[in-house]
Amino acid sequence: MKFEPSGECLLLAQKPDLEFIFSRLLQWFLWRARTMPLGVKPALKISCVAGNRDATIIFEDNSHRLPITLREDLFAPFTQAVSIPFPQLEGARKKTKKAAARKLKPDMDLGTYFPLYLVKMLVEGRYHGLLRDQSDEITEHPYGHRIVMQLPAT
Repeated sequence: MKFEPSGECLLLAQKPDLEFIFSRLLQWFLWRARTMPLGVKPALKISCVAGNRDATIIFEDNSHRLPITLREDLFAPFTQAVSIPFPQLEGARKKTKKAAARKLKPDMDLGTYFPLYLVKMLVEGRYHGLLRDQSDEITEHPYGHRIVMQLPAT
């Protein structure tokens, strides 16, 4: 995946929280890179614009855009925004034990969307910021996701 960062911001937040927020958002975008339109290469653009009080961080990718009904619940704790069915819990536990016995990674699709809810709770609950899906504002092409996050700046 092509990674294109731009801008520079100083955020007023604890380092472990920022690590969790960014790692979970990046994980979700990497997971979405599995579903690319034909002829489009996976890319993730991250830009940061600092204001007087807030910093705005924009994440944008090139994956197939989820339908609006699913994106509306993207940050819900029990979302239905799942593109493939998850294995049942018992099957997942057995897979994990087998993978551990063979020293393989467990299924990476487990828990793809719940971390986005946790990210939203950190951004909006702890830091009184904003986290929104603004994918419909991408007008250059009919694919891609745009997630906009605002956090307090120093």
